[in-house]
Amino acid sequence: MPSQFIDNFTHPLVTTSPSLPFVSLNGATEEQNSRGKVEISATKHALHALLVSFPHSQPLNAQQIRDAVSILSSFESQSISVASDPEEGALRNAVIAKVAVGLYAEALKIYLSQATEVEAEAEWWRDIERSRVNVAWYLLQTTPSRLFSVVETVVAAVRSQNIPLSISTFTPSSLSRLFPTSPTSPFRPSILTTACFPRLAQTSLAVTASLHLPTVGFSSSTGLTQQFVHTTSYYFAVIASYISYPLSLTRQECYANRRDLENIRNERAEILGQLSQMRNNLSSILTNPGYEYSGTIQFLPKVQRFVEILDQKAAVDTDIIYPSVVEALAHLSDETLPELSRSHQQMLKSNRLLRPRKWILIWPKVLLLPPLALYVCKSLYASRASLEEVAKDTVETVKAFVQNWLLEPLRDVLRTVRSGSDDEAGVLVRKEGVLADLDSLERMTLSLAKDELHYNEEQLAALSRQIRSGDMTPVMRVYEDDIRTPLKSAIAGTLLRNVFIQVQKAKVDIDQALTGIDRLLKSQELTFAFVGVAPALAIVYLAGGAINGTWTGRRGRSRYGRLQERKGVWEGMRRIERLLITQPTDTQQVATLPSGLMLLTLARLRLYAIDNLPANSRLREGFLEDLNDLENPDLGRDAKLEVVHRMWRCWGVELGWERCGKY
Repeated sequence: MPSQFIDNFTHPLVTTSPSLPFVSLNGATEEQNSRGKVEISATKHALHALLVSFPHSQPLNAQQIRDAVSILSSFESQSISVASDPEEGALRNAVIAKVAVGLYAEALKIYLSQATEVEAEAEWWRDIERSRVNVAWYLLQTTPSRLFSVVETVVAAVRSQNIPLSISTFTPSSLSRLFPTSPTSPFRPSILTTACFPRLAQTSLAVTASLHLPTVGFSSSTGLTQQFVHTTSYYFAVIASYISYPLSLTRQECYANRRDLENIRNERAEILGQLSQMRNNLSSILTNPGYEYSGTIQFLPKVQRFVEILDQKAAVDTDIIYPSVVEALAHLSDETLPELSRSHQQMLKSNRLLRPRKWILIWPKVLLLPPLALYVCKSLYASRASLEEVAKDTVETVKAFVQNWLLEPLRDVLRTVRSGSDDEAGVLVRKEGVLADLDSLERMTLSLAKDELHYNEEQLAALSRQIRSGDMTPVMRVYEDDIRTPLKSAIAGTLLRNVFIQVQKAKVDIDQALTGIDRLLKSQELTFAFVGVAPALAIVYLAGGAINGTWTGRRGRSRYGRLQERKGVWEGMRRIERLLITQPTDTQQVATLPSGLMLLTLARLRLYAIDNLPANSRLREGFLEDLNDLENPDLGRDAKLEVVHRMWRCWGVELGWERCGKY
């Protein structure tokens, strides 16, 4: 993470360098006659080759810096003067400028890496401290190491008193004689307690004194029931206190570690803020020949003074004046920066601020996993018959689901698309059945008209056309006459024939209504087919996404990163805004500590953008541009607040920041 941020932060310095005159090296050696000129030409060749070997878009790494400083030191030890050759002087200035930028980037990288490491450790302790379950689990994980520390303390005490070591040494009576409680400080933790919880020696006595509960007492007027209730409550409180005492000490240890780590982070962040504010000075030294820095306008004295100040801030030491710029570069690269990393790691380990080693944290799982795995295997083997049946039922269910609810509906969709709207194949009624009922109605009506109304051929043809159009007025008149004398018409008339005709007419009307409904269904057949297959496709999509997330280990990952990563971005944006708001309004310059904390957060945001936002997208480019504005030391407090508001406005909804605060 630090390298990406440092490369971007120092990019304006890498792309700038002192002006170089045209250097022609071909045949330079042959044109020189004296020995001194030959040495100067060889030096020029070496400086030119060294400058060409440097990367053009990135600052020098630690190894390249050491190699360049070594070459410059060798030239200085040979007392080779470059005053008579302006080209060689320009090359030497360019190399020194590259080395100075590289050292500046290395100092930024070291402090940013240290602050990032310390902040990650502080967040780990904070997560443990927040939950009682996590505190209890951490206490279980570290119990063996704590017991081992207690045994070491007991053995050391026994040897210091020339007492033979035996099993009885670890009895409570022997331990009380070895480590007696001081009568003057009854609340001070014992040596064994501090061996288990080393942070007790550096914290207050409030947690230790929690075990010394006041005694219970009663007056003569207190009833027996009240005495019993108070006594029971007292002993329950004592038992709860003894049970929670190790957890309280463990939580106190987590809190103390987190507090110390946050203090160290703030120290590193403050120096990081001071270093970031030196970028403009270095840029002016490299690009502006008339820029006055520390009382001089000469290039090498300005670079030397900058390196001396950088050395002073990086080492947090007194200001040191070096004889030459090369010696200043050598001291910073060979002593100051390497010592920073060594002293930082030594300090964290000596104070036990880092999280325990991995094998200490995983031993409960390693110890419990084999018996649990054996128990699960035995249970599965004992239930193999029922598991086999469950597996078969599952396979059959999946097959039936795929066949009946997925493949068949999809085939129907394809069949519908291929056949189109086929009127011959009805959904509710068949066309042939409707025509048959209509023909039957026509024959029945024509027969009645011929027998009773004595229609000729022309009248029968006209009546046939009326029946086809739904008009049965002549037959209805006969029916109206019949119902005037229903009994007589039923016995000797045509009432029964008319009733049957009316029944057939109702059947034809029903067929025609069903035909209309059938046409409506046929017009929406494709819609119904997709509605039928949609639930199955939704189930397959959800199941496939769950399986893919479990298989690839990217559960909970959205388009722009996992929820935990987006929550980290949301917390970072809130932190930056809070740092800017808490700055005094009477000055636009951001203080060094808030500036360093902002750079630490911006480095994490830049890593998120590079890893999770789509490459070559407007979202990623705009997000990185906003980060560049926040990293720019030239912008004041109000301008950076406007940038933060713009980021909330532009990216908050797209990246889901409004939902991250709910979790």
